[in-house]
Amino acid sequence: MKILVTGGGFIGRALRREYPSLSITFLSRNKKPGPWIKGEVTAFKFPEPDFTHIIHAPLFEPIWYKSEPEGFQRVKEFAKLCNAKLLYVSSGAAQDGTDDYAHWKRVTEKLAHEDYIARLYAFIGPDLQPRYAIMDFIHQAMKTGHITIKGDGQNTRSWMWQGDMAKSLIGIMEDGYKGKPYEVGSFEPHTITSGAMAVSRETGATVSIEGNTQGTMSYLPFYSRMWRDGRPYKPLEESIRLTIKAWAS
Repeated sequence: MKILVTGGGFIGRALRREYPSLSITFLSRNKKPGPWIKGEVTAFKFPEPDFTHIIHAPLFEPIWYKSEPEGFQRVKEFAKLCNAKLLYVSSGAAQDGTDDYAHWKRVTEKLAHEDYIARLYAFIGPDLQPRYAIMDFIHQAMKTGHITIKGDGQNTRSWMWQGDMAKSLIGIMEDGYKGKPYEVGSFEPHTITSGAMAVSRETGATVSIEGNTQGTMSYLPFYSRMWRDGRPYKPLEESIRLTIKAWAS
């Protein structure tokens, strides 16, 4: 199995950590550790067509939303040249989101009807940036010993261990159905506050809620649409411990 990952640094790093023997190359505008091809997904120069699997994971940045369909079509052209399996990494927002991000994810999902589709939700693990809720809480706890919740803490999320996400993506490409959006995430729901308290129990950090605003109230995968049955291999508490251990080493 020789994999090309476009854009998604987190996904590529998670795959490498879970499957260290896999051959994984990045296509990105910015340098990545290990095998790396520099290029924009909308106009990259095709490398040698010797990849067996391609995971197209566009960056989560507003400036690139509208270029997703064009980027996918370019990647699909290369996948055909390789005769490789192609997985489009979409988002849970594609289900019923109303913003530009959700719109362009839905548009690109339609273009991927002959390929594999994964709708990703929320995750936890040492290769994810600390700007996301529970990752930020772990970062705050380790750095300052205190966690600040900026909203009202009532929004509901479920955080899947990054290794389980990596296993799901490989599983979808190997055993899934083309054109079917599989939802990838944990079915174990937590409020933002309960997630912060879980980090507090592992680190001894104090917690304060300083905001009263609400974001998306519920961002959870649909059980019936999950890859397999969506059961996480690692519960949240263990995922927090593993992340802390990796960051501390």
